[in-house]
Formats: sequence, C-alpha cells, structure tokens
Amino acid sequence: MNDTCGGSYKNKFQSAEIARIYDEVLYGAGTYASVIGEIEKCLLLDIVGKLRPTHPRIEYLDFATGTGRILSFIEDRVDKATGLEISEQMAQRARAKLRAAAIDQYDLTNSDPKPESKYDLITAFRFVGNAETELRYSAMRAITGKLRDHTSILIFNNHRNPLSYKGLLWPASRMRAPAHAYCSSGNFLSSGEVERMVRSVGLVVREVHGYGFLSSKLTSLMPLARQVKWERWLAGSRLARFGVCQLYVCTRR
Repeated sequence: MNDTCGGSYKNKFQSAEIARIYDEVLYGAGTYASVIGEIEKCLLLDIVGKLRPTHPRIEYLDFATGTGRILSFIEDRVDKATGLEISEQMAQRARAKLRAAAIDQYDLTNSDPKPESKYDLITAFRFVGNAETELRYSAMRAITGKLRDHTSILIFNNHRNPLSYKGLLWPASRMRAPAHAYCSSGNFLSSGEVERMVRSVGLVVREVHGYGFLSSKLTSLMPLARQVKWERWLAGSRLARFGVCQLYVCTRR
C-alpha cells in the first residue's frame, strides 16, 4: 500500500523554504510533531541505555539526518556522532543545532566514500515510510552494511502504519495527492512489508514500539504535557500496534 506521486524522495528537501517549513513549522514548538518527538526521545534513551553496558564506546550514525532533530539529541549520549544528509539546506540547519557531531554529505545509496566507517548504533527516522520502494530497499541495504557487527543496532521508524487511524483515511489522501511531483501523502507501509524488507537486507527485528495515537487537531485543545502523558500511556498499552508510528530495533542476522 505504498506509492509515490512521481520523482524521488531524494529531491524533496533541496530548497531552503521546504527545509525551513520542516524545521520551523512541522517540528516547531507547540506542534503535535513535537509531542511525537518527546515520545521518541524516551524510547531512544531507553534503547541507548541498554546498549551502553555492552558497548564501552558507541560510534553513531544518523542516516538522512534532516535538520538534526535526532542527531542533536543523541550526540551527547554516545562517544562519536555523525549525521549523513544529501540536502545542503537541511544540513545547514542541522549544523546550527549540533555541538560536536559532524555532518557528511553524500548519497550512500550510490557509493560509499568511507567504506571503513562502521557504527555501533544507526538511526533512520521518517525515511522508510516516505521513500519510494527502490530507494527504501537500497538505503536499508547500504546502512545495514555500516553496522559494525552482530551486536550493533539499527533503529528506524515507519510513521505510516495502515492499522492506525490514518490508515482509515488512506483512500481520501491518495485522491488528493498531486501527480506532478514527489509526495508521500497517502503512503502506508504494513508491518508485513517492513518485516519482508528487514529480512531481505539481512536484519532481524528485536523490538517494536508503537506510538502516535492522537490527532494533531488536539494541539489547540489539550496542553502538550497532557498529550505527551496520554501518548506515553497508549504506547505502553496493548494498543501499541495501532499507533501511527512503529519504531523497529534491529540487528544483523
């Protein structure tokens, strides 16, 4: 249940204005996306905390780092942090948030100018659900190859779960999607599709965490602190598989 409207996701964030909207509007203070961000931070803290006892040194890569939202949060919790981003506009915004992490700019799906670089922890947020099928598989193969060994972990999320309330709106979303440029509106990726992709690139899923149950329409009706509280409760319940976002923790087979 995944499609694009044309073009490639690679080209989506090449303009300064689109990068600004993503950074300042979509993830601006007080938005529902910022609520989701708080849930993701809690999950990441727990996962990285569990990794530390077995990894005295953690070298970390944030793939498709965007404006540095995830990278800037994790960089102080690892020993070496690197972001990988192909858009100069997004990379500029990421650098403004960072303290010590570096940003590399190249397309790992085309070539790897640093084949010797391996990582104990890799994250890829808001990429799998947005990218077209060929790009998604190509990227997953590439970043799997950057895991240091079988104890290294890859964390990625699928923010387009068809079992969520947004899945019910899929037909209307696809009908409204423009045909002249890349768009991800209406894309959905089932857990079965994710599992097949993971197996095909030599990974195994160790954990799945569901979150993202409320609507952005509640932002003006409910205090953000209460939204975070409800989201955390729902994420820990039996309803987790119905969250819009599903976070996967994987290792190499």
